[in-house]
Amino acid sequence: MSFEVAVIRCLRGYLDFSGRATRAEYWWFQAFLLLLTFGALVLGSLSETAGGWMFILVIAAFMVPTLAVAVRRLHDIGWSGWWLLLTFLPFGQLAIMIMSVLPGQATENRWGPPVSADVASPAPLIRFDDLEASYSRTRIPRVRPHRDD
Repeated sequence: MSFEVAVIRCLRGYLDFSGRATRAEYWWFQAFLLLLTFGALVLGSLSETAGGWMFILVIAAFMVPTLAVAVRRLHDIGWSGWWLLLTFLPFGQLAIMIMSVLPGQATENRWGPPVSADVASPAPLIRFDDLEASYSRTRIPRVRPHRDD
């Protein structure tokens, strides 16, 4: 699963706490969050007025999809999502990190069948055929590059 597919799948499953998530999906989404959080911190540090508000906004906006993908990841290894409560205990986050590295169950469990590459690929966000058709209905003239022959 690629970076883009994992992020799109996690954002589309914003409130989906059922089903399963592969290791790749979980870790690519965590990398996306790390980059986004770092970017918010950098941009927040450049602005005196924004300060830490950008960081807080990113954390608040992505809290639910982060919990959802973590629950689905635990489902993939055959554990209940309630195990996320371990994060409130000392060294609980380390236990969750170790669990998220474990391989998923190859067979169907009570949260559904294993996620295959076919299921994990979302539909494209933009279809270029639709763009071409909508462009041809507009009155905007096409700009073609000038060639010097």
